[in-house]
Amino acid sequence: MSAATDEGLGDWKPPPPLTRPVPRKVVMTGLWVGLIWLVVIISSLPIIVIGAAILGSEREMKVLETRGRDISGAVVALHPAVTGRGRADHGPEVDYSYEPKELADKPDHMIHSERVASPSEYRTLKIGGPVSLVYDPTHPEHSELGSTVDAHRLHKGRGDFPFALLFFLAIPAGIVSWMLWTYFREKRLLRWGTAARATVIAEVDYESRGRWSRIIYTFRDESGSTVRGEKAGLARANDPRPKFIQYRQSFLANPTAVYDPRNSARNMLYPGSAAKLVQ
Repeated sequence: MSAATDEGLGDWKPPPPLTRPVPRKVVMTGLWVGLIWLVVIISSLPIIVIGAAILGSEREMKVLETRGRDISGAVVALHPAVTGRGRADHGPEVDYSYEPKELADKPDHMIHSERVASPSEYRTLKIGGPVSLVYDPTHPEHSELGSTVDAHRLHKGRGDFPFALLFFLAIPAGIVSWMLWTYFREKRLLRWGTAARATVIAEVDYESRGRWSRIIYTFRDESGSTVRGEKAGLARANDPRPKFIQYRQSFLANPTAVYDPRNSARNMLYPGSAAKLVQ
């Protein structure tokens, strides 16, 4: 923790927007609107791709369940499970070949494919030995291990929704939810809050050599109690990026706390990040 700087010292006057009578008019900042849209856009493409892959896999499995044909294939190779070491984890795999009767008169009548097998089935397979398969007669190149199709039949009563997709939806949904919570919190304070002079007492780096820090400040509320607050996500005073320094100065040029008069523990350092007062 470093000592507080001299930024913001001198005569304090409440910023003019905070001298207006409540309720004040508040809108979301352009920065916050842009960040929310950025999260939505960046997360949309992988969610669509992953969702399409999951739904496509589910559809293919349903086809194999309903109209698939059993066939015996030959094990070509066996690959043990892979975990860690910078590679994508997956279970044990079996390479196999089979000859569907629909391709009997075609030059490429032999189909080669590979699938992840259960550990128990993997231990029973031998290179050159048989393996039970199910394939789609309308698209003979689509096949799956017979044990996998049987397992899917047993579990289909539990619901067809691809719950794995929820995991990929949770992260961006959580980020957007936090951003909206921050906005509504700041909106309430700017709309109804009371302004008070803030004193910066310390600045803490996120990392020992990082550019980002959080400001720790105190202020006195209407009852005379000293209240402590924090503002995170500010650039360091020696940051070479002008826009980041300008953003930092917007908080420290005239340090002002805005607090809920009913509970001063709910407070923020003006002007805030997500919400702003309409000029």
